[in-house]
Amino acid sequence: MEIAANRPKVDINSCSKNDLVNVLGLPIVYANDIDSLRDEGHIFTSLEELHDVIEIPNATLKKIESLVVFSYDYRQEAGYSWKRINSMTAVELEGLGLELNVAKAIAAERQSRGEFKSIMDIKKRTGIPFSAYRHLT
Repeated sequence: MEIAANRPKVDINSCSKNDLVNVLGLPIVYANDIDSLRDEGHIFTSLEELHDVIEIPNATLKKIESLVVFSYDYRQEAGYSWKRINSMTAVELEGLGLELNVAKAIAAERQSRGEFKSIMDIKKRTGIPFSAYRHLT
């Protein structure tokens, strides 16, 4: 425990993928997902969110708990509004500039399997590239 106390903390929102894998010991699959969501504007706020959004097992999170911090910069979140996808109809999404087929696919997936947890969740569940709805973030 004392070794961990003397180590600098790793900021999940700004560290390198190398830090995620080699300092925290996360499998590359999780590091890639974290990195991908950060690149798309997501700001992580807690270990619970890493579990809920990335699906990192709680046992793994317990091991890294003392080594991580979650910075927050409000400027990163200005205009960050992808979550409205969870409350809009396909027609409303089309009105925001999504192609009709993309809007319908997003709305249908949400209706079928529930709200999206993240941009990565939208991408994984629908197979639609982020570029199709990037302007909503």
